[in-house]
Amino acid sequence: MTKYSTPKTLPRPDDPPAMVEAITKLNERGIGFDRPTHWQLKIDEWNFYPVRGTIYCDGALDAEPERGLDALLARLLGDRTESRHLATQSDSNHSVTRKPLLVFINPAAVSETK
Repeated sequence: MTKYSTPKTLPRPDDPPAMVEAITKLNERGIGFDRPTHWQLKIDEWNFYPVRGTIYCDGALDAEPERGLDALLARLLGDRTESRHLATQSDSNHSVTRKPLLVFINPAAVSETK
Protein backbone atom coordinates (compact mmCIF):
# COMPACT_ATOMS: atom_id res chain seq x y z
CA MET A 1 0.00 0.00 0.00
CA THR A 2 1.29 3.44 -0.92
CA LYS A 3 1.64 5.98 1.87
CA TYR A 4 0.62 9.54 1.09
CA SER A 5 1.86 12.67 2.79
CA THR A 6 -1.33 14.63 2.05
CA PRO A 7 -4.15 14.66 4.61
CA LYS A 8 -7.29 12.65 3.89
CA THR A 9 -9.19 15.85 3.09
CA LEU A 10 -6.98 16.67 0.10
CA PRO A 11 -6.85 14.88 -3.24
CA ARG A 12 -3.92 12.55 -3.83
CA PRO A 13 -1.59 12.94 -6.83
CA ASP A 14 -2.92 9.78 -8.50
CA ASP A 15 -6.64 10.45 -7.91
CA PRO A 16 -8.98 10.27 -10.90
CA PRO A 17 -10.75 13.53 -11.84
CA ALA A 18 -14.08 12.39 -10.31
CA MET A 19 -12.41 11.85 -6.91
CA VAL A 20 -10.66 15.24 -7.07
CA GLU A 21 -13.96 16.95 -7.90
CA ALA A 22 -15.81 15.17 -5.08
CA ILE A 23 -13.15 16.01 -2.49
CA THR A 24 -13.00 19.62 -3.67
CA LYS A 25 -16.78 20.13 -3.53
CA LEU A 26 -17.14 18.46 -0.11
CA ASN A 27 -14.36 20.65 1.26
CA GLU A 28 -15.88 23.81 -0.28
CA ARG A 29 -19.17 23.04 1.46
CA GLY A 30 -17.53 22.20 4.78
CA ILE A 31 -18.74 18.60 4.72
CA GLY A 32 -16.46 16.34 6.74
CA PHE A 33 -15.65 12.95 5.31
CA ASP A 34 -13.40 9.97 5.74
CA ARG A 35 -11.59 8.06 3.02
CA PRO A 36 -11.57 4.36 3.99
CA THR A 37 -10.21 3.25 0.60
CA HIS A 38 -8.61 4.83 -2.46
CA TRP A 39 -11.99 4.72 -4.26
CA GLN A 40 -14.43 5.52 -1.43
CA LEU A 41 -15.54 8.59 0.51
CA LYS A 42 -17.60 8.12 3.69
CA ILE A 43 -19.88 10.83 5.04
CA ASP A 44 -21.81 9.73 8.13
CA GLU A 45 -23.85 6.69 6.99
CA TRP A 46 -23.28 7.42 3.29
CA ASN A 47 -20.59 5.78 1.17
CA PHE A 48 -19.77 7.42 -2.15
CA TYR A 49 -17.68 6.00 -4.97
CA PRO A 50 -16.98 9.02 -7.23
CA VAL A 51 -15.64 7.18 -10.29
CA ARG A 52 -18.86 5.16 -10.68
CA GLY A 53 -21.05 7.70 -8.93
CA THR A 54 -22.66 5.10 -6.69
CA ILE A 55 -24.11 5.97 -3.30
CA TYR A 56 -24.68 3.36 -0.61
CA CYS A 57 -26.22 3.76 2.81
CA ASP A 58 -24.72 1.67 5.60
CA GLY A 59 -26.63 -1.61 5.90
CA ALA A 60 -28.31 -1.32 2.49
CA LEU A 61 -28.03 -4.24 0.09
CA ASP A 62 -28.20 -2.12 -3.05
CA ALA A 63 -26.94 1.27 -4.17
CA GLU A 64 -29.31 4.21 -4.13
CA PRO A 65 -31.12 4.76 -7.44
CA GLU A 66 -29.63 8.24 -7.85
CA ARG A 67 -25.99 8.47 -8.90
CA GLY A 68 -23.28 11.08 -9.04
CA LEU A 69 -21.87 13.89 -6.98
CA ASP A 70 -24.94 16.11 -7.43
CA ALA A 71 -27.16 13.32 -6.07
CA LEU A 72 -24.87 12.89 -3.06
CA LEU A 73 -24.84 16.62 -2.34
CA ALA A 74 -28.62 16.83 -2.68
CA ARG A 75 -28.94 13.97 -0.20
CA LEU A 76 -26.46 15.49 2.27
CA LEU A 77 -27.54 19.11 2.07
CA GLY A 78 -31.20 18.83 1.16
CA ASP A 79 -30.45 21.77 -1.13
CA ARG A 80 -33.29 22.48 -3.55
CA THR A 81 -30.85 23.79 -6.14
CA GLU A 82 -28.91 20.51 -6.12
CA SER A 83 -32.19 18.55 -6.20
CA ARG A 84 -33.48 20.47 -9.24
CA HIS A 85 -30.15 19.94 -10.99
CA LEU A 86 -30.37 16.23 -10.20
CA ALA A 87 -33.93 15.98 -11.51
CA THR A 88 -32.98 17.52 -14.84
CA GLN A 89 -30.04 15.13 -15.31
CA SER A 90 -31.68 11.93 -14.11
CA ASP A 91 -32.88 9.28 -16.57
CA SER A 92 -35.15 7.73 -13.95
CA ASN A 93 -38.33 8.92 -12.27
CA HIS A 94 -36.83 8.51 -8.80
CA SER A 95 -36.81 11.48 -6.50
CA VAL A 96 -34.21 12.11 -3.85
CA THR A 97 -34.93 9.66 -1.03
CA ARG A 98 -34.59 10.79 2.54
CA LYS A 99 -34.78 8.58 5.58
CA PRO A 100 -37.96 9.06 7.62
CA LEU A 101 -37.65 10.32 11.16
CA LEU A 102 -38.90 7.68 13.57
CA VAL A 103 -40.26 8.81 16.91
CA PHE A 104 -41.05 6.34 19.65
CA ILE A 105 -43.38 7.42 22.44
CA ASN A 106 -43.33 5.64 25.73
CA PRO A 107 -47.03 5.02 26.62
CA ALA A 108 -46.19 5.14 30.32
CA ALA A 109 -44.67 8.60 29.97
CA VAL A 110 -47.79 9.86 28.16
CA SER A 111 -50.16 8.57 30.84
CA GLU A 112 -48.03 10.15 33.60
CA THR A 113 -48.46 13.64 32.13
CA LYS A 114 -52.29 13.51 32.18
